[in-house]
Amino acid sequence: MKNILILTDFSDNATLAARYAFLLADKKGIENITFLHANQTVEAITNSPMVTVTFEDLHEDAVRMMTQWKAELFSNITTTATTNFLVEHINLETGLNKICEDHNIDLVVMGISGKSGWEKVVIGSNAVRVLENCNKPLLIIPNSSKIKYPEKVLLATDLKDVKVKLESTILDDFLSSTNLTLDVINVSDGESDFVDLRHEIKDIFSLLEKYNPQFHYKTNSDVAEEINLFAIRNHSDIIVTIHKRRNWFSNLFRSSISKKLAWHSQVPLLVIPIE
Repeated sequence: MKNILILTDFSDNATLAARYAFLLADKKGIENITFLHANQTVEAITNSPMVTVTFEDLHEDAVRMMTQWKAELFSNITTTATTNFLVEHINLETGLNKICEDHNIDLVVMGISGKSGWEKVVIGSNAVRVLENCNKPLLIIPNSSKIKYPEKVLLATDLKDVKVKLESTILDDFLSSTNLTLDVINVSDGESDFVDLRHEIKDIFSLLEKYNPQFHYKTNSDVAEEINLFAIRNHSDIIVTIHKRRNWFSNLFRSSISKKLAWHSQVPLLVIPIE
């Protein structure tokens, strides 16, 4: 993992995400950190006929705000990584992957405001849409997150396609720490049969053996609730999940209870996508 992309709207949440990313950069030897503000044309309603805010207006304002935010950010943060600041006129949902490809991004970081809900991320898009469409691992930082290196990791798994999911190099990056504690949790809604999953369970034991994990099997009709409660009770530093797009964990965000739990979460979430 060498290159990080941080999404920003110049808010306090974006600053928190940046501080968290800088900590990872220092610990993991990240070489490049790119900041991206996605600039999109909007329409302003006035007492007169509708006024269109032009791209030039938005871009000029965004560049000015980026310059100011950058100065404030670096007034109390230092990093050895090279930094790059982008203001792009793109639809983030469809243009993010192109940005990641152009800059060889390994990890995307975004903040999230508990006050606005799980879908109101700092870049003004929909968290679920970004999660479903982003080709790169996505690290989501709640607004109440503590800025500390994640040493107590909670890996959430549905015990499906284990071998494919655990081949992620990003996962190895996060787990390769001498002080690491790894918990693995599987939450059943009450309908799963562990006999049917015996091969997957055997695989996950074998693949994670070098990290000396502790395994936890829970039952709850609300999978997201059980994962979040376990993370809080266990004082986990980060929740990690590996999923196929438009499957399992991403679907959890569609339910109102999942949004409510996420609003109050203090635990960063790393979502690693696979095809």
